[in-house]
Amino acid sequence: MFIMTNKPGTVTTIVADPPVVTYLDPGKVGSSGQPGWDDAACQSVAQSANDWKAVGDQRDDLQSSARAYLIASLLEGEVYDNCIVQD
Repeated sequence: MFIMTNKPGTVTTIVADPPVVTYLDPGKVGSSGQPGWDDAACQSVAQSANDWKAVGDQRDDLQSSARAYLIASLLEGEVYDNCIVQD
């Protein structure tokens, strides 16, 4: 037996959930001893990453959001590569 739940020709709209964005706590970021990366530099770059994530959260068009999240990701990568991040 075949049961059809939708009428032929109807469309079911699927909406994707927004991305889950996690922010760094600049207070939990510090120097790991890398030259040029003191506590202030690490915290400043972490805050910049958060600022770009916030820009991405506020954009309505996908291209602008993606660009902001990419910049945030690059900055966050610098923090993880050069600083200590506490959980």
